[in-house]
Amino acid sequence: MNNNSFLKKMIMNCAPTLAGIKTGSLYAIEKEESEGLTEKLGLLNRKYASKGIRFVMFKRSSKRVLVYLYRPDMLRKDLSDPDTVSLLKSFGYSMKNVENSIKELALRLDSYESFPHEIGVFLGYPPKDVIGFINDPHKGVRLSGFWKVYSDEDKTGKLFEKYRKCIEVYRNMLMMGRPLDRMVV
Repeated sequence: MNNNSFLKKMIMNCAPTLAGIKTGSLYAIEKEESEGLTEKLGLLNRKYASKGIRFVMFKRSSKRVLVYLYRPDMLRKDLSDPDTVSLLKSFGYSMKNVENSIKELALRLDSYESFPHEIGVFLGYPPKDVIGFINDPHKGVRLSGFWKVYSDEDKTGKLFEKYRKCIEVYRNMLMMGRPLDRMVV
């Protein structure tokens, strides 16, 4: 796997999570670029665990592999929200702990033909927006950006702008040769 390509894809898709302003990010790596990915993610987990981030390899298909980068402390807080607990329990999640919930999500990604839209809460989306999308992805959309927004578009619009600025700053740091060690907050 080309390290520069991997790093660029990670920065472009995960900058807000790397910066500590977003719970999680998900990105795809093409199958032909995924050789050695398990080892690379293991190394990244050992290297950056002390900075509060974790990498998980999700669904492998004939075309791509999904990588989930998340902040366990932020996810723990998000998954304790009563609306989130109710949503995930309605889909059969046991809600024992964060790690178990991630395993249950991974199982759903692997075994279901359709994409499990509750993944939004694992990415830091507000549960009201996830529920709105699940109920009807076209009805009641107030804003569209990093996700479809069904409530509190003013607050979320400001958050989207913060994410865009973060991605721009991280892309510039990458172009200037800044190492990942200095980009993980």
